[in-house]
Amino acid sequence: MDRVNGTLAAVQGALKTVEAEHDPSDLASSLGMNLLILCVGWAVWRVMRLCGWDCRPDKAHNPKKAVADTAQAENYIAFLEECRNLFFTQTVLAAISTTINGGISPMTIGLAGGTVNTAVGLNSQGLSVLCVDTVVRGLTALLYIEKLRRRIQVPALNKKDLDQIQRTLWLIGLPKYDRETREEFKFKDTDFDRVANDLAEALHEDMVKDTLGQVKKRKIKVHVAPIVDQLHTASVNAIAALEHMDAIAIELNKYHSGCWGKVQVWHYRRQHKALQEKVPKLQFALKRLEKEKKGLAGAAFVTFETSKDRDHFLKKKPKCWECRRAAYFTFGRPPFASVTLLCKRAPHPDDVNWLNLHISTLKQVTVGFGLITSLFIGMVTLVTPLTLSSQISII
Repeated sequence: MDRVNGTLAAVQGALKTVEAEHDPSDLASSLGMNLLILCVGWAVWRVMRLCGWDCRPDKAHNPKKAVADTAQAENYIAFLEECRNLFFTQTVLAAISTTINGGISPMTIGLAGGTVNTAVGLNSQGLSVLCVDTVVRGLTALLYIEKLRRRIQVPALNKKDLDQIQRTLWLIGLPKYDRETREEFKFKDTDFDRVANDLAEALHEDMVKDTLGQVKKRKIKVHVAPIVDQLHTASVNAIAALEHMDAIAIELNKYHSGCWGKVQVWHYRRQHKALQEKVPKLQFALKRLEKEKKGLAGAAFVTFETSKDRDHFLKKKPKCWECRRAAYFTFGRPPFASVTLLCKRAPHPDDVNWLNLHISTLKQVTVGFGLITSLFIGMVTLVTPLTLSSQISII
């Protein structure tokens, strides 16, 4: 008991030392610095607008640049709004809590320097207020999370699209390179069609084998996914350059008066001329990539006539000790050219990251584990020593 009392006395003494050494002017200087940064940013923004550096075109005159009201954009705006409302509500609750404990003063609402600590020298009333404040803040956070969940818009699917997704199978693990030479497979469009036809024949043979030949010829549509990361990058660059050239053309059509207006016109003409030379090159590079051979992403999407045919390849569910979340489908003639693929239910096309479809699960896990380990090492070796060293003068 004496040790406990001694420990509590030591902790209270340390807290009082920290409170005594805290400079009351720190809050005022911090608020002043934030206001100064805000004023400087607003002044720079106004100067840029006055100088005409805002080269965004008018959406009414450039419909290509107009932002569509998609569900994704509206969900992002809803997230920002709910975060803003949550932080504001938590600030009001904190001001109410400190006002109950310390009374009404400029410090309790953050308008003047001083020290406010809701955990030092609490009596029964202060402890009750602290417990209630903690519960109210937690419930408030849960309330805004639920409010955000209700505002999130799920992409609406019509009956046809939903039925097609329920009939689609996702195959993972197609060979992407030669196992011995490690040479990557490069195919043309006709080669992709050949692979799709071979895969469709293998799927149909498996259905016929398991049903003793009672299954008639079914229509199976197979899409073998290529690697499209370079093609996507070239497409984005070409579209961005074309839209930038259209935006500058709109600015050139506007009236610019004065000496500064002449400088702007010269600058816009120079940019427009450079883009006129750049856009054809980007478009040519895009067409060249479209015609070149592409590598296999290692995945294929198979659409059957009915969902029952799709479920045929998902019925062999893995056991809990097998540490996998997909069924297996093996085709070919062992021991030569036998391939085993993972079978999963196909997600919505918008939920698939087509640019990273060729990244294997092992690489994803390895990169994720490496990043988490690096973050842990950084927190232990950098943040913790800095935190402890900052407390040396207080201790």
